[in-house]
Amino acid sequence: MLSDAFISALRVVDDHLCDTGVTWFLIGKANLALQGVNVVPTHLTVLINFHDLEEFLELFSDFNRTDVTGLINGEAHEFTMTINGVSVLVCAEFEDGLYLNIKDKPVVVKAGKSLVNCFSLKAEKEAYTKLGDLKTADLIKVV
Repeated sequence: MLSDAFISALRVVDDHLCDTGVTWFLIGKANLALQGVNVVPTHLTVLINFHDLEEFLELFSDFNRTDVTGLINGEAHEFTMTINGVSVLVCAEFEDGLYLNIKDKPVVVKAGKSLVNCFSLKAEKEAYTKLGDLKTADLIKVV
């Protein structure tokens, strides 16, 4: 279950992106919590395609954020920003990145009044396994 603050921050993301061409997904532990996995996230992680990064930055220009930096593995660029007191990690992944190469179909999950595109639990289990976080992967029960 996500806190009201996290739900509120997701609503802001959704409101800013709903009428744009930017496709975004909730990933990571906040996604797991939203889908009923017993984890307590410390932040939201939003995944976008790298080609949408400039538009995303423009749409969220009123929010304080860190500098955009490239990941050591070269799969993405990322930065953090704060929305309503919630830390939001934004990952702008290249086409060959970990998540964008997972073939399981994303799911839509209700979060408050918003419908949020999320990676499925199966996809998250695959991602956490590939990242070597077997402790988190083992928490995810896939039917």
